[in-house]
Amino acid sequence: MSTVLCCELFSEMINEAGKKGFAFIPKNIEPGQYIIFLQSRNQDTDDITDKLTVIQQAVRYCPFCGTELQQVIQKNKVLIEALFEKNKRFLL
Repeated sequence: MSTVLCCELFSEMINEAGKKGFAFIPKNIEPGQYIIFLQSRNQDTDDITDKLTVIQQAVRYCPFCGTELQQVIQKNKVLIEALFEKNKRFLL
């Protein structure tokens, strides 16, 4: 991804959905309204060889730069909507 949303680390992690480790995943909560989840997985989605463990928590601020994520969502609605559609299968 060439677009930096609020900081480079957040921008990298928003493309990690379904992979082992940490990722940010947007979720549509009502038409046009999104929240961001920080999710952790112990295995890649396409390489499940043991018990899959997934933990997720809604976050309001970027843990790296402190930006309020609603600002990021508002400035990047088209991208956030596309990421939600692409990654919604990974949400709990």
